[in-house]
Amino acid sequence: MSDVDVIDRIEASRAPELMTLYATTWWTARRTRSDVEAMLARSGVVVGLVDRESARLVAFARAITDETYLAVVLDVIPFVWYAS
Repeated sequence: MSDVDVIDRIEASRAPELMTLYATTWWTARRTRSDVEAMLARSGVVVGLVDRESARLVAFARAITDETYLAVVLDVIPFVWYAS
């Protein structure tokens, strides 16, 4: 696996990469870009891994939280390797 950088924000320019990741799993494959953009705007915590060599988003997770007692981790998309 290549070296990765951790990011805590998914910019709109990365939405196509996130949609590609979502297409790799059965539970997120049918999401629409507009719904994903709305979800990102409302999620308390997001984490992405970006491959340093390709600068591509290769993993993602998010959490929603009450910021006191509870956080729920959702949409965990494990590292996805892309052929060049």
